[in-house]
Amino acid sequence: MSDDFGFDFTQAELEYGFRNGVFKNYDGQAPDAYGYGGITDPVKYLKDRYGAKTVILIEGPYVLSVQNRSQSALNNSLPDDLKGKGTCSLTAIAMFMDYFRAERGYSNIESNIYVLYEYIVRNSSLLFGGTNPFKIDNYVTNCFNYYGYSNVRGHTDNTNKISKIKSEIDEGRPVIMSLSQGYYGNHTIVIRGYSVYQVTKKGFLGIGTTTTNYLMLNVADGWGTSGTVYLDVEGLDWDAAGSFGLVWNMVRAIEE
Repeated sequence: MSDDFGFDFTQAELEYGFRNGVFKNYDGQAPDAYGYGGITDPVKYLKDRYGAKTVILIEGPYVLSVQNRSQSALNNSLPDDLKGKGTCSLTAIAMFMDYFRAERGYSNIESNIYVLYEYIVRNSSLLFGGTNPFKIDNYVTNCFNYYGYSNVRGHTDNTNKISKIKSEIDEGRPVIMSLSQGYYGNHTIVIRGYSVYQVTKKGFLGIGTTTTNYLMLNVADGWGTSGTVYLDVEGLDWDAAGSFGLVWNMVRAIEE
């Protein structure tokens, strides 16, 4: 079994993954989902994965109106000279920019999502030689500049990322997230909201109870998935803990 960057998992990593549910499909997930992603019913998921006795929503749901788009549909709309150059990162940027146009007053941004996507794909190819998830901040800055907004720039955060995601959502701004492993491995998505659930479960050795808060991020996955889909931050940590080399980065827009 190989990860998304062509390296083989060791036997120890595979055993860790199956033992800790990295590869398991839980109640409350889409049929093809596993591990931390593709969650459609957070309550069922939390009960199944973490053995919760009770699950209470204590924050949210906070949701921004980022429209989930299908990368396949967007790619099919491209002219012949750009066929094969559309990617998940560029789809995420198109969803991100379209939200800023519709909801934050950046009306100069192209309103036709297919025309906007064509510009983003052509621009990334000409200026950057293709798509690199670690250059998404540059793509975002360039796109805002192209439409006349030099006061907005993309910015990559490498520390305190979870708290920054929450604060961005609270301020009405979505976040672009790229992941290297797991259900969303080698993929870029848009985080458009969050919910926090308080979970009560049995304590150590079955004695008493413990209470833990779980943060669930609302995802626009770029696959055109209908309905509400979540990512489990705790589950994301489990993937990272098993030496799977899970890396994720986030890009936000700074309005100056």
